[in-house]
Amino acid sequence: MTNEESDSFFGGTESVLITAFRKTIIRNKEVAPFFTPKFFYKNGNNQWEALTMKKIDIKSLIIGVLGTTLFFALVGAKSNDNIGDIVVSSLTVLDKNGGKAVVLGSWNDGGLFVIVDKAGSKAASLAAEDGHGVLRTYYTNVPAVVVGKGVDGGGGVAIFNKAGVGVGAFGSAEDGNGMLTTANTTGAASVFAGTGGNGNGALSIYNNGVLATYNKTGDMEGSLAATEKGGFLSIYNMHNKAVVSMMAGPDSEGVLILNNRIVDLGTP
Repeated sequence: MTNEESDSFFGGTESVLITAFRKTIIRNKEVAPFFTPKFFYKNGNNQWEALTMKKIDIKSLIIGVLGTTLFFALVGAKSNDNIGDIVVSSLTVLDKNGGKAVVLGSWNDGGLFVIVDKAGSKAASLAAEDGHGVLRTYYTNVPAVVVGKGVDGGGGVAIFNKAGVGVGAFGSAEDGNGMLTTANTTGAASVFAGTGGNGNGALSIYNNGVLATYNKTGDMEGSLAATEKGGFLSIYNMHNKAVVSMMAGPDSEGVLILNNRIVDLGTP
């Protein structure tokens, strides 16, 4: 590098220069011997001057070494995905307002994970209960859906109304067969659909229930019901009139009624 090149390269604006060139010329002066590292700085007269240990503040040197060590330690920590083991009794995540958003902890039966909505009510939970896992969703702290163990140890899903009353369930029955049940607002069973004792299909209707069939236009074509007097079967024509009825009479006798296409069935 020539004198002019060195002047143009540095431009007189650098404050520190580290060099190990074979020969470095700055403003017509050789400042570095053959491949020997040198440190230079601009002095008060705006002149390059070699930096010696006498000019280095020991406090600044220590701070520089510690800072460099800390930098490489942080870089090494970021590049390592495994931060080891974290052991806590519980862990709580807060929202931006300081309220609880997520709680991870334990209770008598094992682990517990709870998600809280912005109003502070439980929205969902996952917990260990009696040796099995249970997933719950809530509506204002009232269970809405519960997924867990069925009666025989298999899976089961229970559905609740807003009052917390169980109104539906499907899962595994005591005999290991699948089943579906519904209930009214008081929790009394209304329909059971599942597998019978011989492995056949079974459908049961409770609480004076009604089983009806409809055509594609929504008109009733047949119904099977239970009354206080007994069973009741009706068949309807295209005019939505009951033309055939079979029932238990008021004295526990059997009754068969046939009607024409325009006469309604009266109450026996």
